[in-house]
Amino acid sequence: MISTLLSIAILVLAVGVLGIGGLYLYRASRSFRSAYTLRQRCRTPIREAVDHSGMVELEGTVAPIDSKTVTAPFSGTDCLAYIYRTKERIDSSTPADAPRSSDGKYALLDEGTEAVEFFLEDETGRVRVDPTSGEFEFSTETYEHMPWRDLPEPITRYVESTPAVDSQDPVLDSVPILSAIATWLVRNDRRFVEGRIESGQSIYVRGSVEPDSRWETGADAIVESGSEPSSIVIYNVPKRATAWRFAKRGGRELVLGVAALSAVVVLGYGYVFV
Repeated sequence: MISTLLSIAILVLAVGVLGIGGLYLYRASRSFRSAYTLRQRCRTPIREAVDHSGMVELEGTVAPIDSKTVTAPFSGTDCLAYIYRTKERIDSSTPADAPRSSDGKYALLDEGTEAVEFFLEDETGRVRVDPTSGEFEFSTETYEHMPWRDLPEPITRYVESTPAVDSQDPVLDSVPILSAIATWLVRNDRRFVEGRIESGQSIYVRGSVEPDSRWETGADAIVESGSEPSSIVIYNVPKRATAWRFAKRGGRELVLGVAALSAVVVLGYGYVFV
């Protein structure tokens, strides 16, 4: 009886691990395909891209329009676009409805994005980029709350002004000394993630090119979300770096997929010989 139950448990576990491995391998294939597609495409000069309407892929240097910028919340940097996420390691005090990160180890406490229109230019021309309703695929910086190191002042102000992030526990918060001790102990459980586009940075953009009705901006055209379901996608690194990012992601997913399938082989061996 015990042998039968053990065999069933091994079989169920093997099926689950097989599904996880298959998912990782599928995601790896998509990542590698994206990297290959990006590497195969030739760079299109902005002047050539604006001569026709429709979806284009452009690479160039960004510049502000009328000196308009936004301030990134964690670094305090004046920039043209930013994303941020605040994550906390999952434990018994984590809100049950808090969304999980992709690795399942962190809960997402807060996130947001802000951007202004900006110029994208190369040696051939200039376009105005409207990031409204855009998707941001940014490389990011992570600030960790370590016990021996204070957070940068912008993050301290952000934490104090954001209830969902500042509060640790209703009971502990009512006792200042306990709250201070708890805050010190869980510092390394918090991660503040920020990605941004700064003036003069080289970026990669996929979007729809349309004639620019605001000619006073000095742009040849505007890149924005088109009529198609997909919106404008903005990467805060050049095309080659974007392709390399997809390749690295695919490599990690491939390793995880192969590891999962290897585990299935081991479990299958155990199932056969139990």
